[in-house]
Amino acid sequence: MIPKIIHQIWFQGTEYIPKHLVNYQNSWKEKNQDYQYMFWDTNSIKELIKRVNIYWITETYNNFPLMIQKIDFAKYVILYYIGGIYIDMDMKCLKSLNILLELSNIKTKKIVVSNLTYDLTQRIIFLLSGNYNVKNLVNNGIIMCEPKHEIILNTMKYGHQNIDNFFKNKSNFLYIFYSTGPLALSNSLIDYTNKNKYRSNEIEILHQSYFEACDLGEIKSDKCKIPENAIGIHYYEASWNSKYENNLVKYYYFIKDNILLIILLLYITFKRR
Repeated sequence: MIPKIIHQIWFQGTEYIPKHLVNYQNSWKEKNQDYQYMFWDTNSIKELIKRVNIYWITETYNNFPLMIQKIDFAKYVILYYIGGIYIDMDMKCLKSLNILLELSNIKTKKIVVSNLTYDLTQRIIFLLSGNYNVKNLVNNGIIMCEPKHEIILNTMKYGHQNIDNFFKNKSNFLYIFYSTGPLALSNSLIDYTNKNKYRSNEIEILHQSYFEACDLGEIKSDKCKIPENAIGIHYYEASWNSKYENNLVKYYYFIKDNILLIILLLYITFKRR
């Protein structure tokens, strides 16, 4: 059974959490009062890793150059050794987690993750970068699991093996995505289910409507329509992206949302020539 423990991380410590994120943090506490709440910062994470005392885990954590990679890796360590529910700080709670965890198809699961909106353009990017198996992308912004689950251990090992992946020093977004982010968790999930088909019934991949109902473009343009079954909503702050990459994301969603208009304007322009 998944322990009723909520874990959240703000690396710099409680006093440095921005006000709007404190409001999100409080929403999880207020709507889930029968859950233990554990807050983690850089000091408590280091203490846990010291207690775990496994060389490759300590080495991996220390060698990641980016703070967000340390946070991602720490969430896996926390979930592997303690279990419970990890939730990103930029997620807001709308309803009690009990509504979800008491559903008959979920209450017996050992690990629960959330599907992520995954469009054609993103599929093409992953194919071009050599990732051919990822059909369903799961996010690592919310993960629920029992302690010592092999998928979480494998995700930690995946991070260990990909500290120096191809995208290091080229793109923060892709470097993080491949080493400790959603792709690391998705690949570990695929490997586990391929090797343990008889155990696939212990895993639940939630429809994105529960926690990831809106993509980044919808969030940033206030076009997000929250569905009735949503338990939480992810606001995708992505503060760890470079300014250049954040601008690229904005342009991508602008083009995606206005593609028909852009095609029409291009057609009219070239027809006149």
